[in-house]
Amino acid sequence: MNETKELIALVKERYPEVFSARRKRRMKKLLKLLLLEAAVAFLVVTSRDAAPVTALFLLLPPLFLKPWQYYKKSFSGRVVGKEFYVKRVRKGGAGVRVRTYVIDVPYVRFTVEDREGKLHHFEAPQRYEQMYEEGKELLSLSGLPYPLPLFPEGKTVCPLCGTVTPLENELCGGVCGLPLIESLKG
Repeated sequence: MNETKELIALVKERYPEVFSARRKRRMKKLLKLLLLEAAVAFLVVTSRDAAPVTALFLLLPPLFLKPWQYYKKSFSGRVVGKEFYVKRVRKGGAGVRVRTYVIDVPYVRFTVEDREGKLHHFEAPQRYEQMYEEGKELLSLSGLPYPLPLFPEGKTVCPLCGTVTPLENELCGGVCGLPLIESLKG
């Protein structure tokens, strides 16, 4: 646990932009939840048959948006296992005439063991299999979808957008433009 706190303090000191991006991501999710909750509350209050059952609709926004995922506990450790599976993912739906469709995407569920022997899990598309190989050490920050490799070799993963970028670049090659996090130890 102390190691994780030290690593988080190190990232906070060297890369404050990462924590700023995490705060923005959390605030967007919270705002979206509050707006959706207000809309549902308005519909429940203004419905003609305001039965007590309609108040259960207030539970729907948190169930769909899952805000608790943004406040999971941070952890660090070594990848000790991975499990492959296929996840159904919805695509499309960006415009008025664009239809949504579902595709099967290969995913990997990684198992990480921390210093105390506790197991943690995270999921990522299969294309990240080489970035999180067994035996690699990483740091997973709560509120960010992609863990940080502690000793990246050649390439690293952006913790916000997941773009894999060569370490020669100073900034993420994706749309977020965060600074790349190089080796945190040593």
